[in-house]
Amino acid sequence: HQLWNCRKTAEAFELSVVKEIGESRSAKTEFTREGFNEMIELCKKKKVDYIIADEPKRLSRNNIDTSRIIDLMDKKCIKGVLCTSRVYQSENSRDKFLLQLDLSLSKMDNEDRAKDIKDKMITCLKKGKWVTQAPDGYRNITLRKGHKDIEIVPERAKWIQKMFAMRCEWYSLSKIAEILYAEWYRSQSWKKVLHEQIKRKLHNKFYIGIMEWGWVEQVGKYPTF
Repeated sequence: HQLWNCRKTAEAFELSVVKEIGESRSAKTEFTREGFNEMIELCKKKKVDYIIADEPKRLSRNNIDTSRIIDLMDKKCIKGVLCTSRVYQSENSRDKFLLQLDLSLSKMDNEDRAKDIKDKMITCLKKGKWVTQAPDGYRNITLRKGHKDIEIVPERAKWIQKMFAMRCEWYSLSKIAEILYAEWYRSQSWKKVLHEQIKRKLHNKFYIGIMEWGWVEQVGKYPTF
């Protein structure tokens, strides 16, 4: 749908498309977006006149990439940015200011939504509920629409229990990995267990009945091993 909107925008301004670039990574990340970096390089080489995007927030939701786009406009590497909602011309200082403002608002909106999610997670945590992916040995279940829970998976749980039991007997991580890998590999249930995976499980407080999110800890309502 976004690509179709960009094509229609190009047609409306009677522009030929130099290259269509898709991006799989979120616009809130910087430097890691290969498509975005390719677009910036094309603009620096002055091989395009306009950047066409469905919405400003699809271009950037972080300060670094926003500054890279504005810099292209300041240096007249591009004539402007075309979006379905409005046009931002490089020669117009007001347009550049509005683009920077729109991109900054996108970043703020993204941060606000992230904060809302975090607040909801903490609220659920304080009620003794865990709403994200259950750790190994448990699984997420749906009781009814809008109501979820977690239950123990016996076949998985026994391996976690064995891991903790061996550690209590002062087995090294290498020895635990050796024993569990041999048994799990033969049963075709899990892939090779790495030391770091074992270490993460042994440090996961969920298994002893304590749920942790950020700096918040709460006693859980779920059965422990």
